[in-house]
Amino acid sequence: MSPKTLTTIKKRDGSIVAFDKDRIIRAIFKAADSLSAFGEKEAKRLSEIVVEILKKTHVTVPEVEQIQDVIEQCLMAAGYYDVAKAFILYRKNREQRREERKSLGIDDALELPINSLRALKARHLRKDASGNPIENPTQLFERVSSSIADVDKRYGLSKKEIVNNAEGFFELMAKRKFIPGGSYLRNAGFGGPLSNCHVLPIEDSIESIYESIKQSAIITQRAGGGVGYNFSRIRPAGDFVESSGGLSTGPISFMHVIDASNQVIGMGGHRKAASMAVLNANHPDILDFIHAKRGGKNLTTFNVSVGATDTFMKAVQKGSDFDLINPRTGAKVHTLNAEGIFDIMTSLAWDNGDPGMLFLDNTNKTNPLPGLGPLESTNICGEQWLHPFDVCNLGSINLAVLVKDGKIDYKELERITILASRFMDNGVDLSEYPVEKITEMAKGNRRIGLGIMGFADMLIQLGIPYNTPKALKTAEEVMKFVNDTAFNASAELAKEKGVFPHYDLSIYKKMKVKMRNAARTSIAPTGSISMVANASSGIEPIFAVAFRKNVVDAKGVFYVNQYFEDMAKKNGFYNDEVLGEVSKHGSLQNNKEIPEKIQKLFVTAHEISPAFHVKMQAAFQKHTDNAISKTINMPNSATIDDVKEVYMLSWKLGCKGVTIYRDGSRDMQVLSSGSGSSGEDTQMIQSKVNLTPLGKREYSLDN
Repeated sequence: MSPKTLTTIKKRDGSIVAFDKDRIIRAIFKAADSLSAFGEKEAKRLSEIVVEILKKTHVTVPEVEQIQDVIEQCLMAAGYYDVAKAFILYRKNREQRREERKSLGIDDALELPINSLRALKARHLRKDASGNPIENPTQLFERVSSSIADVDKRYGLSKKEIVNNAEGFFELMAKRKFIPGGSYLRNAGFGGPLSNCHVLPIEDSIESIYESIKQSAIITQRAGGGVGYNFSRIRPAGDFVESSGGLSTGPISFMHVIDASNQVIGMGGHRKAASMAVLNANHPDILDFIHAKRGGKNLTTFNVSVGATDTFMKAVQKGSDFDLINPRTGAKVHTLNAEGIFDIMTSLAWDNGDPGMLFLDNTNKTNPLPGLGPLESTNICGEQWLHPFDVCNLGSINLAVLVKDGKIDYKELERITILASRFMDNGVDLSEYPVEKITEMAKGNRRIGLGIMGFADMLIQLGIPYNTPKALKTAEEVMKFVNDTAFNASAELAKEKGVFPHYDLSIYKKMKVKMRNAARTSIAPTGSISMVANASSGIEPIFAVAFRKNVVDAKGVFYVNQYFEDMAKKNGFYNDEVLGEVSKHGSLQNNKEIPEKIQKLFVTAHEISPAFHVKMQAAFQKHTDNAISKTINMPNSATIDDVKEVYMLSWKLGCKGVTIYRDGSRDMQVLSSGSGSSGEDTQMIQSKVNLTPLGKREYSLDN
C-alpha cells in the first residue's frame, strides 16, 4: 500500500487547514539559522524526511504538535542535536507566547509580536463600556484601511482601484511596514479626528487668550495630540492695561491657566493632555519663562522652549548684550547679556531637561508657506512647525523590516512611501476637525507628516554601529530617498486630485511645481506606534539592550532586544549568565563574554556622545520638510558645558530645535534601563490615562 497523501492538518484551536510543507522548511531553517548550523537546502532535505514519516503514520489528519514531534526526532536522528535543542526552545517560547496571547484575550490571526498586542490592547483597539476589546488587530487594520481607501470615491477612482488600495493599506499595517498615528488607529472608520499636531494663536487680548484656551480644551477633549503656542505676543508682566487701568500678569500666568485645564480634560480618555509653550528670547519675561518649570513641580503638562533667532545665537557667541522688546509697543525694555541668558537656560536644562530651544531662522529658511507668515511654534514634541490653526497627521515607515540579504530594500521602500503618501493625503479628507478654523487650514495646506522608525534596528541588521560616519551617511541616503519619493508622490497626487488650496501662498508656485501637500515629511517620536511595529523609536539609537518602556501602563513593558538575542544564539554566548548581566545593566559594554564587534554594534543612547546625537539629527534634517523629534540623551555625568555645546552645535548644523535629557535628572522618565524590580520604581510621562470604566468602579463608605 502506498503512503497516503497529506492534504490537511489540525491546528491547536481544532480548525482544519491545508497542509503546507513550506512551514516545516521554515521551522527547521529558523532553528538551524539561529546557530548557523546549515542552510535552506538541508532544511528542505530534512523536511522531505519529516513528510515521509508523517505519511507512514496511521493518522489521517496530523496535529501541529505531532508534526513538531517528528521534526525534533528527525533533527536528532540526523545528528543535529544543537538544532534540535534550539527547536525545542523555539516550541517552548511559542507556547509561552500563546499563553500570553490567551491572557490578553485577543484573537490574533496576524501572529503579531506580543508587545505589539499589548500596545494595541492598551491604546488602540476599540473597547466596550467595561473596557474590554470589541475588535482584534485584523479588524482594526481592516477598519482603518477600508475607511481611508473609500475617500478616493470622492475623486472618481474605480471600485477595483479602491479595493486594491485598501488591500495595500492593510498589508502595510498588518506586516508592520507602515503604522499611522494613534488617532488613525482609534478613530478611522468611526468618525473623529485623525490629526496629531495642533498650534493655536495667542494674541495680546483677554478675548483672544480665553478663546484659545477654550479651543485648546475642545481639541484636547476631542482630538488629543496636544497644542503648541507661542506666547511672545502677550505683553509682559507689569505692563499697563489701558482697559482696566491695571497691570498685566504676563504670559506665564496664562500658561498656568492652560496647565490647569490640561490636567482636568484628558485626551479623549487616551492620554494626559500636553502643550508646548514657546517664548522668544527677546521677550521681557524671558527669565521668568526659563525658570517656570524649575524644580519640576509646576507646569507639568507643558514642554517649554525658547524661540531663538540667529541674532540671539550670534550674540551668545560674542558674549554681547541683547535687547528685550515689549511686544505691545515695540520699545526696548531692558538689555541683558545674551550669554548670561544662555547660561541660565542651559543650567536649568541640565537640571531637569527644560527649556529646550527652537531655532526660528533655521526653520523659516525652509517655510513652504511664506504667504501665511513666519512659523513660530511647534506641536508638543517639536517635529511639526505649524501656522496658527494649522494641523498635521502623522505616520511612520518601519525601516526595521526593509533589510533584505544585508542590504536596504529601496524598491520596497519606494512602494511603501508612495502608498503611505496616498494613505495620509486621504486622511486629510477623512479626518474631522474640532474647530472650524482648523478645518480650513488643514484642507488649505494638506500637510502630512510621513516619517520613519526602526532606524537603529536597520543599522544593527546592516552591521553598522550607530555612532559612526557610515551611520550618518546611511541616515542621509535613506531620508533623502524617502523625502524625494514623497515629493514625487505628492506631485502625482496633484495631477490626479489637484493642488492644495493655499498653493498660491507657497514656494511651489514660484518653482512652477504642482504639489498636493504643502509639506510631506516629518520625523515623530513614534512612542506607542513603534511598540505596535515592534521597532526602535523614530531615529533614536536603542536606549538599552534590555529596558522597560512606560507608555502602556504604570508597570511598563520589559524589552530584550530581539536582534541581540538572535546574534547571541548564532555566536554561541546565549546563556543565563550573559542575559542576567545584560538585564541588570542594559548594556553590553565591558562584558568579556561578548565579542567587541557586537558590543560596538549594540551601542546604547547614553554611550553615544551628545555631539554625535546632534550630528545624527542634523543628518536627517537635511532631507526632512518639517522637523524632527529627537532627544539628545546625556549621561548623568554630563556637565552644563556639555549642554551648551549641544545647543550651540544644533543651531550651527541647521537643526530646527533641540531637546536634551540628562539621565536621572527627573523623578519620572519614559525609559529605564535594566530589568529593575517589578516596575514600581518607574512612572509614566504623557502616557495613557488610567480611567476605571463606570461599570467596574468600586464604591466604599469606608475611610
